[in-house]
Amino acid sequence: MQEKLLYLFTVVVCVLVAGVIIWRYAQIYEMNTRIQQMEVSIRQLESENSALKHKVEALSSPGRMLQEAKRLGMVQPEDKQISRIPNRQPSGNAGAATSGKSVAGGTP
Repeated sequence: MQEKLLYLFTVVVCVLVAGVIIWRYAQIYEMNTRIQQMEVSIRQLESENSALKHKVEALSSPGRMLQEAKRLGMVQPEDKQISRIPNRQPSGNAGAATSGKSVAGGTP
């Protein structure tokens, strides 16, 4: 009787160990599938990002901006319309916005 119980116990332990091993392999397979899907998604997003970067470069070129400004009716400022502010040492954050930049419109 004890021998039959020992065989039964051994079979149950082997089935449990085999079940755990199969379950772990199923998890590994599922994770590998997810990783492959994410890699495909990453490649698609990288190619889309690259295309968008090229589009930004094309849209922000100086020649294109000049054409767009002319299309909107803007004109180049005359010398009398440009005021230059002399360079000053900025005191804190207040002077940072006006240090040495040209300002269109207005008078000196």
